[in-house]
Amino acid sequence: MHPKLFPISCIFIAIATLIHLPASLAQGNEFYQNCSQLFQCGNIQGIGYPFWGANRPQACGHPSFSLNCTGEAPVLTIETQPYRVLAIDDTTYALKVVREEYWDNSCPQFLYNATLDETPFNYTSDTDDLVLSYGCTTSLTGTTIPGQFSCLANGTSGTFGIYSSNSATATLANIPTGVTCTTSVIVTVNSTEGQALASSVENVTQVLNSGVGLLWQANNSYCERCVASRGRCGSDSSNAGSFICYCPDRDYAFACGSSSGSGGSGTCPFDQISSVFLLCSFVRLCFFRKVKESCRGSSLDLHVGF
Repeated sequence: MHPKLFPISCIFIAIATLIHLPASLAQGNEFYQNCSQLFQCGNIQGIGYPFWGANRPQACGHPSFSLNCTGEAPVLTIETQPYRVLAIDDTTYALKVVREEYWDNSCPQFLYNATLDETPFNYTSDTDDLVLSYGCTTSLTGTTIPGQFSCLANGTSGTFGIYSSNSATATLANIPTGVTCTTSVIVTVNSTEGQALASSVENVTQVLNSGVGLLWQANNSYCERCVASRGRCGSDSSNAGSFICYCPDRDYAFACGSSSGSGGSGTCPFDQISSVFLLCSFVRLCFFRKVKESCRGSSLDLHVGF
């Protein structure tokens, strides 16, 4: 390279670096702005991380917390099954849900257990298991069957349902003598509401509608740290949905300004402060050392001051 051309190349490199940095920062800002939008559906208002859906992109939530607003209440899919969301409390990481097929209906068309296995959710302590037996018939006449409620299972005439609590002991073997049922399923309900069935079997639908409490675990401590640093929580789709903290300047792994950055979209190649320091050092080196040497003896007299 001709020595007189070196200062010009320095200027071009510096300008290109300055142009690149704002572009990267702007992309990070886009996620930060998008995740300021909260989920709204019916009585469920102002819901943020880990939930996403509607106007909230998936990047603003946890992959397992997709909400679908289908009418008066949002629906959350857990283990491929839809649950109607009755309430969400993001201060205690709790929500109340009811299986969609049991909403206002104690006699659904398709029967299968309504319990959770290994998921990001755990039942609250005030829960109990209710066993609902369907397709029941009896050879008894003039006898009151404990827990009987009206249900024509899959449209079969002459059948009914019965309930019993505590699934650990309630099985088909617990069905009263003289009663035959074809299917039993387990539904987890609120224990207080479930006790009301002892006084009136007409409350079966009411108990089911009351829902059941769940606690969620979705990077709770990470999100608390992110929010405390004035960031917004989300997930990195390019890294198996791992947690990410969106901040006004860029993305971070846990909190705004932390030394550990994220590899997701919108991440600058260097920390913002480090980038400025390196750029300044480069320019100073370029102009104070190389420019002086390359311009020595030249008719072009450059005066650069800082």
